[in-house]
Amino acid sequence: MIYYTGMLGQLGITTPQTQAWLLAAGLLLLLLVLGFIITVFFLWFVFRKGRPVWRFLGSVAVSLGKAVRDNPDVRELKEQYPRASSFIGARFKRGTFTGWPATLLFLAFLYALLLFIGSIEDFVRSGLIVAADNRIANILYVFRTPGLTGVFLWVTLLGKSQVVTAFILATSAFLLVRDQVPYIMGLWTSVLGGALFSYLGKLAFHRPRPQVALYLESTWSFPSGHATVAVAFYGFLIFLLWRQAKGWGVRILGSAGLITGIGAIGFSRLYLGVHYLSDVWSGYLLGLLWMITGMSLAEAFRFRFHEGWSIPQKLESCRRPASLAIMGSALAFYVLTGVSYDPPKAPREKKPPAVWSGDVLTSFGKGELSPFSETIIGTPQEPVSFVIHASGPEQLVETFSAAGWTLAQQHGISNLVLAGRAALFNLTDTTAPMTPSFWNGKPHDFGFEKPVTGKGLRQRHHARFWATALVGPDQRPYFVGTASLDMGMKWFITHIIQPDIDTEREFLFRDLISTGKVESWRKRDLVGPHLGKNFAGDPFFTDGKVYILELF
Repeated sequence: MIYYTGMLGQLGITTPQTQAWLLAAGLLLLLLVLGFIITVFFLWFVFRKGRPVWRFLGSVAVSLGKAVRDNPDVRELKEQYPRASSFIGARFKRGTFTGWPATLLFLAFLYALLLFIGSIEDFVRSGLIVAADNRIANILYVFRTPGLTGVFLWVTLLGKSQVVTAFILATSAFLLVRDQVPYIMGLWTSVLGGALFSYLGKLAFHRPRPQVALYLESTWSFPSGHATVAVAFYGFLIFLLWRQAKGWGVRILGSAGLITGIGAIGFSRLYLGVHYLSDVWSGYLLGLLWMITGMSLAEAFRFRFHEGWSIPQKLESCRRPASLAIMGSALAFYVLTGVSYDPPKAPREKKPPAVWSGDVLTSFGKGELSPFSETIIGTPQEPVSFVIHASGPEQLVETFSAAGWTLAQQHGISNLVLAGRAALFNLTDTTAPMTPSFWNGKPHDFGFEKPVTGKGLRQRHHARFWATALVGPDQRPYFVGTASLDMGMKWFITHIIQPDIDTEREFLFRDLISTGKVESWRKRDLVGPHLGKNFAGDPFFTDGKVYILELF
């Protein structure tokens, strides 16, 4: 990392933020390549180096089958129920689609169906899933930047109906030219079935789009149509690769690229804020169901009905140029669509603040203010230790600045890269972004930090604050926050906090009082003595008291 930064400096790129953006771009590219390499290695290991294992398992299965068939009780059952015995035996025959291929496809379909039903049940019944969906959407919104938004708009286009339709037509023409007619019906069944059932699912569940959506969508959210079609179409292309490609290298590299693309399409929907995580996961499963259906239809047609279809002999020489022209036309359509793609932006609805004229503590636990910060799935963690009544965010930041606390940078790829470098080498970074913590379903709005002298980034005082929807009769807003002391790093991702969070509360309180900007304060009971753990599993204990501060 230091070498890379030095090299950028030699090229004349010395601005820290510019270096950070380039480092971030390199990191994203590295992650993409790494994911591709891992997928390639996995496929290569399973289908090439794993062949002895598959042969061994097949041999064991044959031996077990023979033992079962030779069992006297099984023989007696076969004699009593000859038709059922014949039917079951035919399901394991090779060389015919209704035998072993149909059995494997049925088992795969049944497994995917059970997963899909489970995902629907989790969405309908599990509050944890919905809570995690909202928090993941909020946290990705924080990381949204114009540059990455442009990249993911191009990615999400790969699942848009117009582009997929063009790709299907091109694939169908390609298969026709290549004398692979049996697969065309399976391809269209896979994609059209997935798209239709995705639309019916949206009508059935009526789930609104996330509030942080970048642009308007005219349909409901659950399940994701893009994720469904991604698996139904690009997954079917993987099936075609394994059926038609002759070399193992083409099969494995092509499959890894398509799998990476499917994952990127799903993530683009999350990053752009137009879907929740459970939408994408359920869409993947629904697409898998229809991909298996399309595969089954294609194989049945190939086994039973297709006698072979050939283009006229005089057109044989046109096969390759026709294939290249088809693929080039589809790619050109995608590029032209992407250049002109500018979806309408979603409006941001702001609710009017609620005026609270009584004791602000009575608003906690009554649907207005939560007394606890939360993990990403909504589990309570540290209780609120500060309630600050200020004229606005500017006054809050000014007061912390006067107390010697620095406003942490907003979350972003470039800022995280710089913070990661500081954490790795234990450098001082007084504005490094903090690990997100949630309150009322949203990540913190302000992070304040103060270094521990001579300790670098791994040890620091920090406080997280959230803007609330409450204002006083004077229309001044309330802010709530927590404070803790970082004592070290865990996995180089997050910090380990000191268990006694009350000591850090008192430390921050003294700093704020020393500014002379606090008009009045009170110390009150909020949740009582409390033991708990934060999202990283670090234990903490507190007497459950909270400071209520009025700023000048």
